[in-house]
Amino acid sequence: MFIHYLGQYLILKFIKAPVMSLTFNWYKMHLDYANWNVYQEMGVIACGPLSNTLIFSFWAVVCYYSDKYIYCFPVYFCKILAWYGLFTVLDFILIVVVDAAFMDNNGDLWKLYNYY
Repeated sequence: MFIHYLGQYLILKFIKAPVMSLTFNWYKMHLDYANWNVYQEMGVIACGPLSNTLIFSFWAVVCYYSDKYIYCFPVYFCKILAWYGLFTVLDFILIVVVDAAFMDNNGDLWKLYNYY
């Protein structure tokens, strides 16, 4: 989930949106930023799972090519990569569960609803 919120933070910095605060809890990061339009909100929401997908894809390619050309890749790292891939697929569901469990009205689950 840290990578999810880090991806959102990076897209906000990339589009130069003002981030007022960034607080860390043990279960999530809370970004307080100025939302200008709906496209910014959609981009922020999409960049969370996309950042996890990009990191997983990078490490999957590294695993594939090192196994193909070097014939060696640590078994434990492959297992970590497999679990990370599972959590990447379940990223949206985990975010929904955390937002619903902690009743976070400003979480990813409710961002577009609150915008409208």
